[in-house]
Amino acid sequence: MSNMYGYTDYNGPADRKQPSDANDNEPSEEDHDDDDEVNPLQAGFWMAGDSLAPPCGTAVPTIHALLDFAQVNSKDILYDLGCGDARVCLEAYSNYGCQAVGVEVEVDLVERAQQLISNLPDTADKEKNTLALLPRVIHQDLRDLLDRLLNQLAENNQDGSRSADPAELPLPTIIVLYLLPESLHELQDKFVALLRLAPPPFRILCNTWGFSSLRAIKETEIAEGNGATSPMHLYTRASLVDKEA
Repeated sequence: MSNMYGYTDYNGPADRKQPSDANDNEPSEEDHDDDDEVNPLQAGFWMAGDSLAPPCGTAVPTIHALLDFAQVNSKDILYDLGCGDARVCLEAYSNYGCQAVGVEVEVDLVERAQQLISNLPDTADKEKNTLALLPRVIHQDLRDLLDRLLNQLAENNQDGSRSADPAELPLPTIIVLYLLPESLHELQDKFVALLRLAPPPFRILCNTWGFSSLRAIKETEIAEGNGATSPMHLYTRASLVDKEA
């Protein structure tokens, strides 16, 4: 078992789910016998070694609430770093019409995300090139992806123009994070640099845990179905007020 995540509760954007599929995710006795072989996303497994993210996905109602909280709109380019099965990207695309990019290091989850993306309705318009707006998932360590974005931003800021290099990624206007506190601490300097370099309306949304030494410009708590709440923290360049922004 190479995958530490337990994402078995999501079949794509909510408006594509059918009532008859309500029990599709319930494992049978036969499934339990072959979890390692047929269900690499079965809950309850933990990969040896370190992890930047918790081993669980975010519930769809929480995703909708956090996207509303961050005021995501059709002009945004949303990145989810550690995207898992890309549920945040899929919901952002399907419900808000924005471009979305997921970054995930676990190959099983990348394959699952790509499968879910392939199930999206075919709305291709060759003249308008709408296929380019479909969510995409990059198989990469999010730390390397952050370095790549920072290099692009530094180059753009230096020469004052955007390169036409097709290898460049679209620069995000919002990054969504669901990372463990120690991961946020490890990566904080990179995100501070992003906040300095990326032009408005760039912002960072942290699910549950936030940055210890940055001031969130807005916070809320989203009620979960089990009675718990998930804190949300939103950061912009204004969060750098005490860091010589």
